[in-house]
Amino acid sequence: VWLHERNDIAVEIEIGGHVIEHFSYDKGLSFELADTIKIEAVPYDMIISAYGTNNTATLRLWEARAKDKIDLHLFDMAEYSAALKSQTKISEINKILYPNDDTEKGKDLRLIQQYFLVSAAMQSILSEYFSKNLSLEELKDMLVVHINDTHPALCIPELMRLLIDRYKFSWEESWNLVASIVSYTNHTILAESLEVKRFFAIEKYIPRIAQILREIDRRNRIELGEFFKNDYQKIDSLSVISGNSVYMANLAICTSKFVNGVAKIHSGILKNKIFHDFAKMYPDKFTNVTNGISHRRWLSESNPKLDELIISLIGNTYYDDASKLSELAKFENDEDVLNKLEEIKFENKKALCEYLKKEGIALDPTARFDIQVKRIHEYKRQLLNVLKIIYLMHQIRNNPNEDYTKQVFIFAGKAASGYHMARRIIELIVCLENEIEEDIVVSKYLKVIFLENYNVSLSEILMPATEVSEQISLAGREASGTGNMKAVINGALMLCTVDGANIEICEQCDRDNMFEFGLTADEVYKINSVGYSPIKYYENSEKIRAVLDILKNGIGGEKFDDIVRYLLGQSNRKDSYMCLADFEDYLLAHNKMDKIYKNKKEWNRRCLHSISCMGYFSSDRSITEYAENIWKLNRL
Repeated sequence: VWLHERNDIAVEIEIGGHVIEHFSYDKGLSFELADTIKIEAVPYDMIISAYGTNNTATLRLWEARAKDKIDLHLFDMAEYSAALKSQTKISEINKILYPNDDTEKGKDLRLIQQYFLVSAAMQSILSEYFSKNLSLEELKDMLVVHINDTHPALCIPELMRLLIDRYKFSWEESWNLVASIVSYTNHTILAESLEVKRFFAIEKYIPRIAQILREIDRRNRIELGEFFKNDYQKIDSLSVISGNSVYMANLAICTSKFVNGVAKIHSGILKNKIFHDFAKMYPDKFTNVTNGISHRRWLSESNPKLDELIISLIGNTYYDDASKLSELAKFENDEDVLNKLEEIKFENKKALCEYLKKEGIALDPTARFDIQVKRIHEYKRQLLNVLKIIYLMHQIRNNPNEDYTKQVFIFAGKAASGYHMARRIIELIVCLENEIEEDIVVSKYLKVIFLENYNVSLSEILMPATEVSEQISLAGREASGTGNMKAVINGALMLCTVDGANIEICEQCDRDNMFEFGLTADEVYKINSVGYSPIKYYENSEKIRAVLDILKNGIGGEKFDDIVRYLLGQSNRKDSYMCLADFEDYLLAHNKMDKIYKNKKEWNRRCLHSISCMGYFSSDRSITEYAENIWKLNRL
């Protein structure tokens, strides 16, 4: 209902076929695609209104439709499958964005989807600009194309194709434009976001793009050779094409005007480690823009009771200027305000309990809500959290008469369907949930739940109810995170590693206000340089041995000795995220957090202090930094 179909500006995408080259003395070399599958890309526009302004933005989505009509002759001959073949193939583009790429078919479909979206967007943009009779120079001042991770990096050769083949500009004119308008944000150092494409697949499905990539690579290698004095091994590692592979991050970096990470530590790692040779060559390209969140969505809308309290204390000017939240700091020792903050948190916890009750999940709102909601991935270390919970269970069983805080541990998040370890971690969480539920003693104090179908709507209920936010990635692996920002601005405290935007949140909120633990990124690199040896942690820690023994013996009726071998480095797939190295320090931080939690006044003071420091993490600030420092846009 929100989408406006725009058949009037649909564009054509061509897949497959081959390139025919034409040459004439007056027009030079030109290129034509032949025997292609033609796909119609139909735009659907969603108008998005901004807060406090008459401006709107357009989010443009695309649907793939078959250009070729159904072969009625085949259909009449009862050859239904053959008649519908092209329709069926093209409909696959729309069904699931970025399917599992463990198979050749999955890889091919991902490539076609990426090119479909990129080509549709670039055709739409250039068509609109050139319809205004703008020159290439004017276009430089009016157009910005921003690449979020490498998934849309094919926009670079596609822009070149359109400018050269359709609009008849020279290579040099086209390249100068593209290199002046494209910028690239790296959101993670994980391999899936530093994509490597198979060149033969690009030749098969988008042959003209393959030609252009070859030429970009040739010219880039000349530039690399001049800078690195013909160090052929280094040149090969920085090239766009090496062997039969296309390195999309290399393509994005060598083309883009600016390259940024999304937190200070992440941008530093990109510049000094991951892309350090590129940074030597292009020192002025690399910069940082720390992520932000829409505070009007994640606080004002999601947490109306807290919004009401803030307005009663400092007014609503923080809507336009999130830095005004700092004015809350003067109420840090006001007992009435702190009590009200505690009441609001309890009301939000009850609201979550009511929501989950409809799903058949019963929670005690008086328990502490400890929440880890994010993508299920080894580097996020949901597994480390599980190891901690198993140890707490072990502790309660051995010392049932101690004074324990009631805790609810909530997990949620999506995982790639082909990601085996993520599936095993989810299975372990669910088995642990069942094990605790059936233990009369442990279930008095602990509860574990895994919430299905995690999405923004659920997150808007979870964040206001969060008391402890688990941000426990291995240092140096989390680019930024925004769940940390959403939780803290709603009055949660972080149990966190020295990683991503956790570092900047702790700097803004005072380091002592949160509960940091674990190795630093430099310490992780030092350990990796000599080789991570998990066995020594196992041998030196009675607590680790107790937890791994429980895993081996079984949880919730299932044995997890495969995870034990993984953690100890005794299987083909090893824990490169060092769960055992950080385990003891994690327990210490958890115990410190638990002691503070029992002092309600101090806990509430820390929560209010944290909220007051979160203005910096508004997306208003981060978008302003993009606009001023990267896109070079003028404010209207």
